Amino acid sequence: MHINGVEIEDTFAEGFKMWGARLIITALNAEWAHTAAQVTTGFATSVIGCGCEAGIEGHLAPDQTPDGRPGVSVLFFVSSSKAMEKLLLLRVGQGIMTCPTTACYNGLESDVRCKVGGGLRYFGDGFQASKLLDGRRLWRIPVMEGEFVIDESFGMAKGVGGGNFLVLGDSVVHLVGHGYAVDVTVKDGNGDVAFSGQAAQYDLAASKIVQPLVTALKLETGRPVHVSIAPGNHDCVLVPQFGGFLTHYRPARLDEARQVVHPPSKDLSFNRHLVRNDGLLADRLARRETIAFDDAGARIAGEVRGWREKMEREGRLEIGRVGTFFTDAEGNLQFEPDRRVNFLRDAFGLRPVSAIPVPRAATVAPAEPAEGLSLIHISEPTRPY
Repeated sequence: MHINGVEIEDTFAEGFKMWGARLIITALNAEWAHTAAQVTTGFATSVIGCGCEAGIEGHLAPDQTPDGRPGVSVLFFVSSSKAMEKLLLLRVGQGIMTCPTTACYNGLESDVRCKVGGGLRYFGDGFQASKLLDGRRLWRIPVMEGEFVIDESFGMAKGVGGGNFLVLGDSVVHLVGHGYAVDVTVKDGNGDVAFSGQAAQYDLAASKIVQPLVTALKLETGRPVHVSIAPGNHDCVLVPQFGGFLTHYRPARLDEARQVVHPPSKDLSFNRHLVRNDGLLADRLARRETIAFDDAGARIAGEVRGWREKMEREGRLEIGRVGTFFTDAEGNLQFEPDRRVNFLRDAFGLRPVSAIPVPRAATVAPAEPAEGLSLIHISEPTRPY
């Protein structure tokens, strides 16, 4: 069976009749939009216990959103239409409206609607305002850094929830242990794929897992797909005629001021004096793209030229999941790493945790016997068992 070009195998897959809604979250930049999407879709693995099933559908370019800003589309599924309005009021109000610079729009046209912005408007305490734009009513709700814009109502439709994604291997060790372990993450809907694997197994994983995935995504989306090699696989990555990125191990630490325990990590630094070409980056690119080594070097050189031109124009260069370059008052190149990224593979999935001090009762010194009195020690009887 094929539906919309997708093959449906005649095997078991659990599914349920559900109601779905699609939301578009926008913000001043892609990072804030993604943060709001992550927060509002958290704790949503199952309608049992979580009240809904939710996840990020994809990242949207400015020309794909209602207000022309970077955005993220998210999906919510619940068991009944009545539950959707209550759910979205909670999720949007606590997960999106509280995130700086965000806005939230309906992403699913349907005659069946639930009032969301019309309910959240009361957070404006009388200072909220509505506006009718191209037939859709929007609410502008004042918040700390400005205003939160949201559609008055959101569409919802019947759908099917469930399904299985299986990763198979010869053994558990091969799947999650030290054998052919590999982390593959589809970063966003524009075709970027982030891949991080163990160095000894990189070539095998790249040919057996990543390359087929890239090929399938190219055929399905019709868009170019790029693979990003995680710097955590090497302690030093040299970019010819630009500089070297170095990682440094940092053990777990306690931030007493913020009462947070941070996991072990690999911090990223940059040395602009390491400009020699060791061939590692070009060799990796050549093997990944199946091109000549010289062509890979030329492609890297072109990318570096683009970086330098942007620095000259804007005085600033941002590289996703790496960090930001800028020039200081004296014209020197400076680097600020993206501290949200942990390049230590062994710490994958570990996040900072709260370390709230536990109040302890004051130790009371034993009382001294009064003058003229003595203490008699009575031992516990020995038990025969």
